[in-house]
Amino acid sequence: SFLHLTSEKIMANKSIIISAVALMLSVDAQAAVTIMSYDITNAQTSGFGGWTHTYTGTITPTGFGKFNYSGGSGTLNDGFIPTSHIDNQLFSLGDNSTITLHLNTFSAIGTINIFGGETEYNSVPGTLTGATITIGGTSVAINSTPFGPTCVSNLCNDNFSLAGTSLADIATNTVSLSNFQGGWSQYYNIGEITVAAVPEPEEWAMMLMGFGLVGWQVKRKQGKIA
Repeated sequence: SFLHLTSEKIMANKSIIISAVALMLSVDAQAAVTIMSYDITNAQTSGFGGWTHTYTGTITPTGFGKFNYSGGSGTLNDGFIPTSHIDNQLFSLGDNSTITLHLNTFSAIGTINIFGGETEYNSVPGTLTGATITIGGTSVAINSTPFGPTCVSNLCNDNFSLAGTSLADIATNTVSLSNFQGGWSQYYNIGEITVAAVPEPEEWAMMLMGFGLVGWQVKRKQGKIA
């Protein structure tokens, strides 16, 4: 019957679509970049302003009321997006902090996301408007784009896109962020940082091949069922 044939088409196409989605997820997973560790220069220690964070590396005083963080991991790459001032590092624009991320692989970076998370303290999260991104000795000032469910009240996150800049095609395993702009009353916070790489040409080719295969299989299945 018509209903039976339609059901067969749906089931046949469903299996193809599932295969296509799995392929796309595989390509996307290959583009994921892990922050293995990070260093910070000119930052405050945990407890500054009532905000607390963790760090497994060495924290060394600079002699000017600020500290350098080196050789460790912590709040900025622990995979947890905070919902308060806990596990959320507070920075002062006046400290001119630099954050250097050490990645697990050499990749051309597509985007960097800074998550502030929601907090009951004030409107600090999501108020960054830009920063200087440095890769391989090349530095570019990039404006950020806020995103998140509560951006209307400045409680959101910041996206930095490297697309169209001179940094877009540089493969690296080290990225630095400095000269942060914006902030709320001279402060900004970071609860998590994530980095996404631009898929390699062979990964794009795999995706396009997958879409082509899906289209061919759909037509082939429809021809058999009709």
